[in-house]
Amino acid sequence: MPKVYTSAFQWWLMGVGDEAITAILPDWDYQRGRYIEALMQQAGFAMWALGTDLTPVVRSPIQARALLTEETRYRKVRRALYGTTYVQTLLKLGKRPRPVERRLPSVVPLFSTWAEKADFLETLSSSQEHHRTLEKGNIWWYMVGVKKYKSRAERKLVTIQDPEFESEGRAAG
Repeated sequence: MPKVYTSAFQWWLMGVGDEAITAILPDWDYQRGRYIEALMQQAGFAMWALGTDLTPVVRSPIQARALLTEETRYRKVRRALYGTTYVQTLLKLGKRPRPVERRLPSVVPLFSTWAEKADFLETLSSSQEHHRTLEKGNIWWYMVGVKKYKSRAERKLVTIQDPEFESEGRAAG
């Protein structure tokens, strides 16, 4: 699916009308349907869209955690839950027995002026500000303990004492 349809779908979800999108993409109705069909083949999106209590298929804390987080390490668990007869039956029937509230992403507002943005940033809690600071980074780092290395190859030259003490991520910028 071309990225233009991904972008159009996101604008549509945010409330932009079909008329505005159809003016730019004449086959919008058909492509939107194809996009939703493709998304419904992805376990995470399909179970979010289903939005029902999945207690009957959850058999372990790991499965419960997989439904409550979007971490990639739980992707296989979510896929297994998606493949259960219970979930597939609900998806085919299009029914939502015992609906639950769907998690919605936090939408960052658009600002008309710099002053309006500055006012918003002043109201952020310290944890939100810390998270925002971490998102700004653009340099990937590799770390063992408290020592950072510039490349993965340089980091691998170090003997790892405890693999749980290793991490990587983006540096704050």
